[in-house]
Amino acid sequence: KKTEQLMSPYHWNILETAVRITQSNGATEKSGCYIRNNIHQSGESQKGFFAKNLLGIYSVAQLLRVSNVFCRIIVISSLICSFGWTGAVHAAGEKGAVDWPNGFVTAVGYGTAAPGNNPAKAMLNARRAAEIDAQRALLEAIKGVHIDTQTTVGGTLQRDVVTRTRVEGVIRGATIANQDVKMVNGSPMATVTMRLCLDGRSPECTGKPVLVSAINLDTYANQPEAAVAYTAPASAPNVASSPSYPPARRPAIFDRTRPATGAIVLLDNQRFERVLLPVVTAQQKGQYVLVYGVRRVAPEVVRTFGIVRYAISLEQARAMESAGVNPIIIFAEAIDPNNRIAINPEDATILEESIRYGNNFLEKGRVAIVQ
Repeated sequence: KKTEQLMSPYHWNILETAVRITQSNGATEKSGCYIRNNIHQSGESQKGFFAKNLLGIYSVAQLLRVSNVFCRIIVISSLICSFGWTGAVHAAGEKGAVDWPNGFVTAVGYGTAAPGNNPAKAMLNARRAAEIDAQRALLEAIKGVHIDTQTTVGGTLQRDVVTRTRVEGVIRGATIANQDVKMVNGSPMATVTMRLCLDGRSPECTGKPVLVSAINLDTYANQPEAAVAYTAPASAPNVASSPSYPPARRPAIFDRTRPATGAIVLLDNQRFERVLLPVVTAQQKGQYVLVYGVRRVAPEVVRTFGIVRYAISLEQARAMESAGVNPIIIFAEAIDPNNRIAINPEDATILEESIRYGNNFLEKGRVAIVQ
């Protein structure tokens, strides 16, 4: 009852935001972070319900040693309310996600603000708070993107202040894909979906800052790992327990009477970590040598478009502009422990023969990987 007296409608709205996020992220009774969807059960008021259950939720969470971040949000929100703080609040929104096939990074942000005497201004403040939350979620999603097997964008940002500044500029240039601002119990509630361009392949990203430019992908061509020449093991190169080599080579598929326009590599559900700079190799004379990677692509293409597009099906890969009208479809034979894709030497030879006579689609980065 004391808690109910201390908290204004605006503060209850903050708490409701935290609870809503908790529910949307799959919290359960077992985690000690569950709240019923119907907060008006048995005629109980919204304030009464939260006041009665707040300490109970926290106590159960402590008892079960719950570390769920959304439980913490509820507790932090209650402390903010207790001190009567009335600034704009943006809750810890859902983490962003990388849309590899379409070339975007997307994130959702939530925000609210003190209603005051000007509802229109309060709604603008709530939307701005949601935008800030979405931008923070975009940054977290970007940090988890792998440049290669050993390097993440997050690791690069820690080491390179200049790159971090450029990436922050890309985030500030993110566009609003969807937004919803409404008044709930007299206080504004905002949800904003933002996205930024992973690369410049989408028409929507023409002329906009893109992530691959901000992190200088082309400079990775100078690193020793990009050369990829290593001795083949005595056994099958796929040291991982699964998948193993197929019993027989499946030949590459394309119309040999016409020039090839791109390459599509099928992984057949083999375990592979999507990276900005994948490496394709083939065995030659006891060594695995580079067939495709950042060193095979023109620097200006790497800086703007990256070197690969990912698809979830062959049909989706065929529909990509980078595939062209006659892509070479190649079946990967293995993924080595360092996340490098191994193809059959005969397929590597077909690729090399196809890019002769001014038809170097590899240099243009016209490669898709189906996973």
